[in-house]
Amino acid sequence: MVRQIRPSVWSSDQLERDVERSLSEFRERRFAESHAGYVSIFERYRVHVRNLLEESDNLQGLVSVVRQYVLDDEKCYALRYLASPYISDDDLKVLADVKLSASAFDSDPEVANRIVKVVSANIDPWRFPWFHENRLPTDGELRIAIVSTTALIASSRSQTQRRSDAKIRQEAEIAQALEEVGLCRVGRRAVDTPNRAPNIGEFCLESALGNHKADLIARLYDGRILAIEAKVSNSAVNSYKRVNHDTVAKVTGWLSQFGTYGVVPAAVLSGVFKVQNLIDAQESGLALFWSHDLGQLQDFIRLTREA
Repeated sequence: MVRQIRPSVWSSDQLERDVERSLSEFRERRFAESHAGYVSIFERYRVHVRNLLEESDNLQGLVSVVRQYVLDDEKCYALRYLASPYISDDDLKVLADVKLSASAFDSDPEVANRIVKVVSANIDPWRFPWFHENRLPTDGELRIAIVSTTALIASSRSQTQRRSDAKIRQEAEIAQALEEVGLCRVGRRAVDTPNRAPNIGEFCLESALGNHKADLIARLYDGRILAIEAKVSNSAVNSYKRVNHDTVAKVTGWLSQFGTYGVVPAAVLSGVFKVQNLIDAQESGLALFWSHDLGQLQDFIRLTREA
């Protein structure tokens, strides 16, 4: 029988050291982060906010422009952030009882009116005082409204972009580490049985593994499936949700479907984490590795070649 190598189970002291190192690198990245991305996003959305005010006659004629601002992936933020708090797509669909599609506007002439009714009822009175006072805005009020609304949009979109960029960067680093250790990248695929997984010595990017998606799926040299989740966290609270809640739920499903001898659930961590949460995750069957030391992951893969 082939001896199966198990991933290291880290002690609390070892996890404490890695948590501190990961936190230190998180701080360094954040302090080094440029404002250029935020500035670029701000300039892009300021155009949409300004145009919305101009084209809607300073919000008095929203019904005439609502279609183009609802259906455009960029312009829609200008409309939804008129409200405080902003109105999500899901809220708008439910509250206005509409589908946000061109066909819905074409088939129902009241769609625009229902959307405007929802938006108008939630327009921020501090940013748009003239709307609630039924008067024309002053030049100063318009400038404040444009800048403050754009800042809200840009802040939210920047945070979303930051999370997306961090995940993309981390997954690319993991993929590079797998290639460096000798694994070959292959195409994405749905893996509902072991036979559909990448072959031994191969890996693929995000794909369905059983009933859950894995960020990367590799086939170890001993034949087991290595299911890798890339986890970037900016707070201990966020890390609990991403690791102990979301990922451990996947671990339970993968182990149930493929068995402890068929799959190795793993997470590569970057950012801010709490030691006790990681201990709990390990006890649930999740192998832990770190973005700041992907050599640990590579060493584990090498050992499966020698087993």
